[in-house]
Amino acid sequence: MRTPSPELEDSLEGSLPHGTRRGLEESADATVLPKHPKVGDLSRGLERGALIGAPLVVLMLVVMRSASPEPFDLVTLALIVLGIFAADFVSGVVHWAADTWGSKEWPLIGERLIEPFRVHHVNPRDICRRDMVDLNGDIAILSLPLLLWALLRTESLPLAGSPRTLEFVAAFVAFTLPTNLIHRWAHAGREAPWFARQLQRTGLILSPRTHHPHHRPPFDRDYCIVNGWCNPLLRTIRFWRGFEWVVSKSTGAEPRADDRAVVAATFARSR
Repeated sequence: MRTPSPELEDSLEGSLPHGTRRGLEESADATVLPKHPKVGDLSRGLERGALIGAPLVVLMLVVMRSASPEPFDLVTLALIVLGIFAADFVSGVVHWAADTWGSKEWPLIGERLIEPFRVHHVNPRDICRRDMVDLNGDIAILSLPLLLWALLRTESLPLAGSPRTLEFVAAFVAFTLPTNLIHRWAHAGREAPWFARQLQRTGLILSPRTHHPHHRPPFDRDYCIVNGWCNPLLRTIRFWRGFEWVVSKSTGAEPRADDRAVVAATFARSR
């Protein structure tokens, strides 16, 4: 039996069923592992623009809030913490949806949203190879409408222009924007920057220890990946299983059917 490369060993650690992992380990060719697809020049251009614009708007919201006569108090702290919890929860909803339903063949979101999550289960280290634009660009694009609404503060909209709204939106987007980067650091181990490892130890961002349970097949728990604060509660109340039951009863779709097919196909290619 040939010795697998260190890269292949890292990719497989704790992420595949025993038989599948052993089968892939017996192949020295890491090309059996799927990789995230590259995006076109137009998409990259939009992502670059959003990655510049979104943080600038967050900074502008912070400046606007600082200029407000409204005091910084316990309500401010509560709204910031609520914004962080909201970012973690939304990351879980998106992660759960992409892991559980649909196929990479779906138009628009199949290749850009669903396929990366399916690739990640079979090849978790692939996220460490993606560049910053590809990793974070889509989130920045999706964040811009909310940021622009908060910035423009259209008076006809509920709560628009409220300093309290700025507090929540700024905290929510500030933690939402780096979601995939935080996720990558959770897989990078000692390759993660020093400051990221310190944040992981404090629990402010997702740590490898917190994220590891998600990479135990069938990849059906602990979807929240900003800091994982929501995971214990959602696991205790069986939130995702209940959500899946509702969707299955409504549509007849089977949770994670396509994800299991990806793992099986990868194993078949390795033999």
